[in-house]
Amino acid sequence: MNPQLRTLLAGWVSGLLPLAGLAASAEMHADPFVKTPGAAVPLGAHVANSHMTVVLEIYSLDQNDAVAILETAQASQERYRIVRKFEAENRARLSVFTAISSNPGEHVETRSVDEIRWPSGFQPALRRTSTPLPTETLQRKAGDVFDLNLGGIADRSCRLDVYATHTTLLGFRDIAGMPDDPPVSLPGFSVQKLSTSLSCNAGQLYFVGTISPATGRGVVNEGRAELQLAFVRACLVPVQAVVNEGTKPAASPANDAGPLQIEYSWYSLDRKMARDLLGPESKPAAWWDELQALRKQGKARVEHLVSIRTASGQRAHSEATQEVDIPTAFKPPTLNGDASGPEITLAPSQRNSSMNTPGVPANFEPQSVGLSVEVEPVENEEHTTADLDFAIRNNVDIGNIETTGAARRGPQLPVFEVREFRSAMHVANDRHYFIGTLNSPSVDGVNGRTDNGKAILGFVQVTRSKD
Repeated sequence: MNPQLRTLLAGWVSGLLPLAGLAASAEMHADPFVKTPGAAVPLGAHVANSHMTVVLEIYSLDQNDAVAILETAQASQERYRIVRKFEAENRARLSVFTAISSNPGEHVETRSVDEIRWPSGFQPALRRTSTPLPTETLQRKAGDVFDLNLGGIADRSCRLDVYATHTTLLGFRDIAGMPDDPPVSLPGFSVQKLSTSLSCNAGQLYFVGTISPATGRGVVNEGRAELQLAFVRACLVPVQAVVNEGTKPAASPANDAGPLQIEYSWYSLDRKMARDLLGPESKPAAWWDELQALRKQGKARVEHLVSIRTASGQRAHSEATQEVDIPTAFKPPTLNGDASGPEITLAPSQRNSSMNTPGVPANFEPQSVGLSVEVEPVENEEHTTADLDFAIRNNVDIGNIETTGAARRGPQLPVFEVREFRSAMHVANDRHYFIGTLNSPSVDGVNGRTDNGKAILGFVQVTRSKD
């Protein structure tokens, strides 16, 4: 080959290699279940053979009490101690308790929300005094979202990027174009957010900020004298392999070692008991045994269990769902003939008249209702530990949205309670590890939802299949 041509080709190929690396990186970050050949992390590679459990606690209390705590106590531990004292005196309540486990360096999120829909596009009413006709819908989530970016661990300290938000449906408000026009009804929402970054030592609790009531008037409280104080704690969970020296297998490629059995289980218990179980003074290695002791005492209940058998490096999916179709767009009715007269709305008899063309749903969207678990394990060469990428989603159909005003004359659309989280964890075989909470949404204004005072704790165990 011509030397000059060879030089040009070599430069062209070397220029493409960084682009190929960027494409592979983008693909990996797009979906943790998609593996890029040649880009996999070495089996069992992990920072400090551990993962982290991050706990968020939010307490609601009288604004004057909250101000007194913040003015008299400067250290996070002292503020927390006073809040717990007020809780024992019924002057504060634990309104949010959320926790999730993950490897350092990961972005993780957990959501406990009600997914609601409402008409958002309209066609003019058939008559001036009748109801506008819906054509499109919008969707929004009310409830709680907790997102985390976990930095790497150095000397038992790490960096946390924390994002917590609570959205409440305030109800529906009638809005008209002109004073004499028929109104449409649209929802209003209040949003409370807390977003911050901090460096923290493992096991130490930190006050991260206040969450104010969303009054719509800024600093004008209008008598709504309640304030929320938020605390966060990162717990380092050591991952110690269980090895019986007499039966320890020789190192071999993970795919040649037979299948793995992965078991997820969920338990419900009182929120305060869950907080104490995972509390600052607790030991992660004892969480599972203490939960089982509460279950035997009737203070915790098994909610669900999913067991999946799969090979290392292979994605597995367990799903028990029902498919529900929901309308997302509508073809409105038409009125043939004289459109004059004092009609307020079309009565059923008029809708069935030969002079009318009734409206119908035009587009549908499928929705899965039930529990879905996806997981991909990657075992180390000694078959003693594994890295898990997993996603859990639990959907519940809780009925149609309860509306007021003009919205009551429109289509009644379903509400879905959605509880989900995605994470990645380093675990040892034959041990139970806490993965996170799968709580119901807190009070969010949807269909009269109330606080059930419960927490749902999830655990995972990886074992080698015996056959």
